[in-house]
Amino acid sequence: MKQVFGPSSFLCALLLLFSSSCQQEENPAPPKGDVTFAFTQTTSDDKATPAFVVLGVTSINGNILENVKLPLSRFAQLFTSEPLRLPTGTYQLVQFTVLDKANTILYAAPIKGSDRASHVAAPLHIEFVINQNTTGQVVPQVLAVTPDDTPADFGYTNFGVAGQGSTAEVLIKTNVKIEIGGILYEDVDAQIRVSGYDVYNDLQWTKDFDFTGPADNVLAVRNGLHHYSIQLLDKWGIHDMQTEISLETIWEGRADGPLPTTFVLAGSKNVKKLSYYVTYREGNSTDGGTVYKHDTKVLYVYNASGQLAYIRYESFNAQTSRFEETRYDVVTYVGTVVSKITTYVDGKLHSESLYEYGIENKISLTMYYNNGLVWTQTSSANQGNNHLTVNYNLSDGNSFTYEFDILHKNIISDATSKYGQQCNQGNYQYDKNINPFRHLGFMDFNFQNWSAGNKVTEDVHYLACGFPTLIPVSHSYTYDRDGYPLKKITTYKTGSYDGGTTPVATRHLETDFFYQE
Repeated sequence: MKQVFGPSSFLCALLLLFSSSCQQEENPAPPKGDVTFAFTQTTSDDKATPAFVVLGVTSINGNILENVKLPLSRFAQLFTSEPLRLPTGTYQLVQFTVLDKANTILYAAPIKGSDRASHVAAPLHIEFVINQNTTGQVVPQVLAVTPDDTPADFGYTNFGVAGQGSTAEVLIKTNVKIEIGGILYEDVDAQIRVSGYDVYNDLQWTKDFDFTGPADNVLAVRNGLHHYSIQLLDKWGIHDMQTEISLETIWEGRADGPLPTTFVLAGSKNVKKLSYYVTYREGNSTDGGTVYKHDTKVLYVYNASGQLAYIRYESFNAQTSRFEETRYDVVTYVGTVVSKITTYVDGKLHSESLYEYGIENKISLTMYYNNGLVWTQTSSANQGNNHLTVNYNLSDGNSFTYEFDILHKNIISDATSKYGQQCNQGNYQYDKNINPFRHLGFMDFNFQNWSAGNKVTEDVHYLACGFPTLIPVSHSYTYDRDGYPLKKITTYKTGSYDGGTTPVATRHLETDFFYQE
C-alpha cells in the first residue's frame, strides 16, 4: 500500500527540503543535450534484423539509467538509435545490447575484463559528454550473441531487457485480498490492469485482466518495457496500485523465474451496516397468478460505538396492513465482544444467550418460555481451523452433534448426528460477495451468521431424526457496487419427503436489504 501524506506532514517535508529559505525560487531546469547510439551490423542474417537497442548509462555523480530501450533506424549496415535526451555532463555507457522485433537478443557490447572483451578494440565502459543543445553520437563495438553465450561471457549479470527472453511476453503472478470490517476476503474476483512504460514514464502498453480468486493468477504481459504498474480496478470501492516496478523485478520475479513473486493488490474499508431487511412470501393472487406478499421485517439498531445494540423482529398484519413487533433482542458487550443477548416477547423475558470465549467457545441458551430448559452449545476447531465440531446439550438430557467443514470462511458441508445416528448431511456453494450477517458482530446459536459469502446452492439430504416439508435449495442475488446484496430470491422445494421422495412443488421467498448510509 502507498504512503499518503496529510497536509501537515507534506508541509514538514517541504520545509525540510527548502529549509534554507521558504522564499527561495526553484532552481531552473538544467540544460540538456541529445545523444544517439550507433553500431554496424556484423552479420548478414536477414531473419535477425536489429530493431531496438537497450542501454544503460551512469553519470559522473552516480545517477543510473538502466534498460533504456530505443528504436533503431537503418542506413546500409549502420543502425542508429533515436536520440536520448540527458542533462549536460559526463556519462559512461555501461550496458549495450541489441534486439530484434521479437525482443530476441542479437548483439552485445562486451565489458572490459570479460571473456569477450579481447575481441573488440574498445570494450565498455565508454565515456561520453552531453553538451547543451547539441546531438552527439556514441558508437560501441558489438559482437553477435549465439545460443551458447551467457551474459557472464560479456561481463553482464544478465542481458537486461535483451537477455530477458526471446519472447514478446513475460508471465507474472498476482493476487487480490480485501479486508472488510476486519474480515479478510481472499476468494474474490476482480479486474486488474497492467501497464508498461518507457524510460520517460510514457505509457507504451496496457491490458486489463479478469482476476479469479483465490489462487494466484498468472498474467502474460508485454516484455521489454522499462517499468510497469499493476492496478486493482474498483473492487467494492477499493483501489490499489503498485507502481515503478522495474523490468528486472518483473523478470526475476516472474511466474517461472528464479525468484517467483506474487504481486498482491489489497485494501480495506469499514463495513456497511445492515439497517433492516424485509421478506416477501410467494402467494396466489385473486386471478390465479403469483404475487409476493409482505411477510417479516427485521431491524438493527447500533450504539454510539457502532456495535449492534438491538434487533427488532416484526411480522406483517394483513388486517392492519402494518408490520407489528413480535419480539426484540438486546445485545450486551464486555469490551468489544458480545457477552449476552436477551430476547423479549410481548415485553416479557423470553430467553437469554450467554457467550463465553476460550479454547472451546460456549453459548448457553436459557429458554424461560420452556420451563427454564437450558441449551448449551460448545464449539471447537481442529488444528487446521477448517473443521468445527459443535455439541448441543439440553438440560433434560437430550443432545446432538453438529459438524461442518470450512473453506474461505464459508461452511461448505455439514452433518448432524444424534446418539450416533446421522440425521442429515449437506453441501453448499457460495458467491464471492459480502454476507452482511457475518458483520453483525455475533455468532448466532445455529451458525447462520458464520459464512463470509452468500449461499447460492444448498444440497441437504435428510436421513433420520425428522423430515421437513420446506427446504431451501438455491438463492439468487442482486448486489450494490460495494458487494452487498440488495435483493435475494430463495427457492424452496416443498411436498412430502420420505427417504428422498421428489418434491411436488417449489416456493419462493424474496428478501430486500437496506443499509445505513
